[in-house]
Amino acid sequence: MTYHQKITNEIVYSLCIKTTQLLKETQDKLQKITWTNGEANLDTEYSQLACNCCSNAWDITKQIYPEYSKISIVCNPPDINITFIYLDGSRVNKKIELKSSKSLKMPGSTIKKLDVNQPLIYCVRPQDINGEYRIRCSQYHNAMG
Repeated sequence: MTYHQKITNEIVYSLCIKTTQLLKETQDKLQKITWTNGEANLDTEYSQLACNCCSNAWDITKQIYPEYSKISIVCNPPDINITFIYLDGSRVNKKIELKSSKSLKMPGSTIKKLDVNQPLIYCVRPQDINGEYRIRCSQYHNAMG
């Protein structure tokens, strides 16, 4: 039997924090994203950027927590859907929810399927085109309060 370092909610939240830090450093890329088209929110580019930051954050996280060093990840939109891949090929799926708005009020969600402990990255887009994108992370239940 192969021993696996368990992917805990704590390690996913730690990954969320590091991903948020890296996203904050991508102000130039955030400014180039097409966020809306009329009434439709187009978070695809944001989600892809966040997935790239998450992959980079995992490399950093593994240096801090070497017990996870042999686990790789694949991140895919929408949001950040993470597949943790063990050396033996087994997989664990986790998710970091992404939200964005020009308002400090968080947009609605699918409450019925919601895990209130799920990590969340919230991007407050600037009113001014040259303004700063403010990015924070939390667990969903803290963000709703």
